[in-house]
Amino acid sequence: MTFNVLQLPVVSAGPAGIRRAGLAAELIGDLSPDVVVLNEAFGLSAAGRIVSRLTRLGYHTTPPVGGLSGRAGWDSRAEPDSLVRRLVGGGVRVLSRHRILRQHQHVYRAYRRRTQDAWSAKGVALVELDVPGCRDAPGSPVWLAATHLQADEPPTAVRATHDVRLRQLAEVREVVSAVVPPDRAVLLAGDLNVEYYQSDVDGAPGPDPVAAAAAVGGRLTPDGPMHAPTFDGTGNPLVTPPGYRNVLDYVGYLDESGRRPVPRITTATIPFASGRAASDHYPVLAEVTWPA
Repeated sequence: MTFNVLQLPVVSAGPAGIRRAGLAAELIGDLSPDVVVLNEAFGLSAAGRIVSRLTRLGYHTTPPVGGLSGRAGWDSRAEPDSLVRRLVGGGVRVLSRHRILRQHQHVYRAYRRRTQDAWSAKGVALVELDVPGCRDAPGSPVWLAATHLQADEPPTAVRATHDVRLRQLAEVREVVSAVVPPDRAVLLAGDLNVEYYQSDVDGAPGPDPVAAAAAVGGRLTPDGPMHAPTFDGTGNPLVTPPGYRNVLDYVGYLDESGRRPVPRITTATIPFASGRAASDHYPVLAEVTWPA
């Protein structure tokens, strides 16, 4: 599962954020995915309540990307370039029912200045998971690159933030190629801020997912039908602007080496029950099947 939980620094530390954290933790617990990627689980928010609830349910967890923990818990770590960015952190955490064998962190060199993203240490958590059923499969065990990419933010031109996302994905590819053996499987999950539809959900797919897949050296779209919009202003009261509706969150894979095992991935967007909106993003639940 990948889930942007809208736990922003300070503003989500109050009663509303605490309630939404409880709803998010309950939803994840009910669905019980093997692996969870949290986005916008920033420091100085109620996100810690989600992590605490899931660790009590048996999940292992990485430290937060870009946080104040320094090198503690990471096998390798690229540091944020300012104390402010470390205070906020990058908002990405991986939780797994499977043992985490290794965990690497990379904070993006590319980010758009004069946007809110410039205050956070966005990056990628690259983790090796001990998935029992994959031990005898080619390239096992499984690696996961979990990330949250640069967001669009008016009045900054969309083309400018789009270019930053492509540079960030190129950094993901660079880190994966440097760390993961070329024949090991690598999944990619998170809020990529890549709009699947060119204009709205009734239109045709746009060029952005194709460009993003080329930049990272992989695939973002599922093998089955595309999952429903994850940022849906027609059904989720927390989405602004209210009419906006598109897919921003993905579970895919990398094969930049041309030698990695390629899984079959099917995905579904999980809507919230009435009155139980946990975030402005719906989570995406993916089923990953490895070749025999």
